[in-house]
Amino acid sequence: MPARNLSGEVVALVASLPPAADYEGAMLRQGSGLWYSNGTLWTNLLAGGGGGGGITWSTVAVNTTMSADNAYIVTGVRNMTLPATTVAGEVYIVHAYSGIVTVVSNGNVITGVGASNNLTIAIGETAQLVVRSAGNLEIV
Repeated sequence: MPARNLSGEVVALVASLPPAADYEGAMLRQGSGLWYSNGTLWTNLLAGGGGGGGITWSTVAVNTTMSADNAYIVTGVRNMTLPATTVAGEVYIVHAYSGIVTVVSNGNVITGVGASNNLTIAIGETAQLVVRSAGNLEIV
């Protein structure tokens, strides 16, 4: 049986990554990466930074206004607020590690959410939002 972290997510050392669809919500160690499956694709949580682009990951324990092309591992019940101005192509990723997280739209439109236009993320879930056009985000 694979090891699990405090949130119950699978954490195991593997030689190669299996199909993401078979391991939704799992975290696996492969090479120098820590990989997370959202059920569609694997994301290396340790990638980013540096001058080559990519997503920069941060762990946050306070309510935060997000920055473009950043990903957040959020501890506790928090509000993660989108910037008031967004540009097509920007990416925002939020993982609710140990509490329910609300992504506050801040005047943007998040396709597929209710009248509040805020997105609620349950513990252990990850949401990836992509700006399709200025002020309009889609959950992918």
